[in-house]
Amino acid sequence: MPIINCYKNLILIFYLLLFSCSEENQERQKITIDSTFKIKNKSNLSANNNTIFQWWIGNHPENSDYTLEPLGDKALFTPDLLGEYDIFVSIRDSNDIEIDFIDFYFICVAEKITPKPKKIISEKALNQLETNLTDTITTLDTTYNVQIDTTKKASNPFTNKKSKDNKTSKIKKHSGWTIQLSSRSSLELAKNDQIIANKNGYDAYIEQTLIPKTNKTWYRVRVGNFKNKTKAIAIQKEIKSFWENDTWIDRVKIK
Repeated sequence: MPIINCYKNLILIFYLLLFSCSEENQERQKITIDSTFKIKNKSNLSANNNTIFQWWIGNHPENSDYTLEPLGDKALFTPDLLGEYDIFVSIRDSNDIEIDFIDFYFICVAEKITPKPKKIISEKALNQLETNLTDTITTLDTTYNVQIDTTKKASNPFTNKKSKDNKTSKIKKHSGWTIQLSSRSSLELAKNDQIIANKNGYDAYIEQTLIPKTNKTWYRVRVGNFKNKTKAIAIQKEIKSFWENDTWIDRVKIK
């Protein structure tokens, strides 16, 4: 019996030496410190009355107090120190003969491993897209009215006057320029931004906007109603002295 146990120990030492030499070529999976990770069996064998799974940890950081909880053909592993961990499982039959051997290589990191988020349009880009779309529609409406006026030069003068009035109303959809400091989904946060601007000498106001695409209400904190864009740009540069976030210039819409 002692000879058999000695033979088993020699086999285990052999495996450890073998895999420690080839470990450098192994790709390590990142896991998070102090988080429990479920290790799944990579073989086609499953736990039953005739199959035994023996789990153990080989290489690990010195003084690590990790936990490894075997659950048949799976195991729960919780690392407590940063560094590399090698985990092995020996799959044996009812006669204690090894029929498969699987190794796992991990590297424990501090940050949480999360999937890379999908790129979505930013709030600033969405606001700019909305402004550009409105400007485009206004331009198209204006062009359309001009074409009607051109084709109806000899028509009733009252009709021409009405068409001219419509053209003017279309053009005046925007009355000037404003500086947008932020756009918040919370009215409370928007009020905080407004207070900061007011304390620095700028008369900020809050504009409530409903985005039809998302059916969500946003509260935009804005400063001024400037007749020309040049003046708005000058004030925007002044605001940067106390406002760290990005600001942008938008059109003031007539409601």
